[in-house]
Amino acid sequence: MKELDMNLRNYLQSHKLTWKEIIKITQDIICALLRIHEENIIHKNLHSRNILFLKYKDQWQIGDLGFCGPADKSLDNIYGTLPYLAPEVITEREHNFSSDIYSLGMLMWEISFRYPPFANYERDDYYFINDIINGMRPEIIPGTPLEYKELMEQCWDADPMKRPNIFILKDKINEMMNKVQQTPDDYTNTNLMNDCSVNSINRSFNSKVYDVIDLCEQRNIIKDIVTENRIGQFDSPILIDDDDDDDDEINKPKRMYWEILDGKENDDVIIIKHKKIKLNN
Repeated sequence: MKELDMNLRNYLQSHKLTWKEIIKITQDIICALLRIHEENIIHKNLHSRNILFLKYKDQWQIGDLGFCGPADKSLDNIYGTLPYLAPEVITEREHNFSSDIYSLGMLMWEISFRYPPFANYERDDYYFINDIINGMRPEIIPGTPLEYKELMEQCWDADPMKRPNIFILKDKINEMMNKVQQTPDDYTNTNLMNDCSVNSINRSFNSKVYDVIDLCEQRNIIKDIVTENRIGQFDSPILIDDDDDDDDEINKPKRMYWEILDGKENDDVIIIKHKKIKLNN
């Protein structure tokens, strides 16, 4: 077996890349994910530490297949790294092909910026989850090629049905690669790093299992409003409790979002109660 030389996170922090190189890395990852999806398997845990470089093939591969599973298999737990988890994975308690595509969108941002998504997010995980569900995404840096920007935004669209499937992504990235092959190699995206330093990363996200048991039997332990000092730095598994009671007074929505109502840190698990809120604007 050939040794995998470096993971993508470490590679990005030690290399300045041209857009040709950025698109080539993205192309490799898309092709690797296509092979997984063709087997009717969902990866469930795409992030930059399990994208690995195979030097002898000059190719990026997807690793950490331990939590891959059939698309039609439902699990009691969800597994992943918070910045790369699609909102519906949290709210609907399951991974799907589209949630892999969302993770890929976050990887596209990280490859172009050389910086993990949300690494400098200053609030705690309780607020982070709420912000992601309500539409927070990383800021796209000026100078990002339009085609790359649009594809990335499609991948992390809040509506899973609007995300491209892996076959469309392959076609799009191949078109991009063909176009960039005709441009000089001397354009390096150093401008993307002007306002921050990779060394300033102040938060580390790790993969973990998030229990998604039915909390209806445990509502008695969800009593107190969670404050910032009650929640750890993305260290605790998260239990999701749905509250779908609609308020008749706000029953004419133009958009839908999720609001975390309250929660309580109970032993090693953060329990979060939330419901759908319908707004008129």
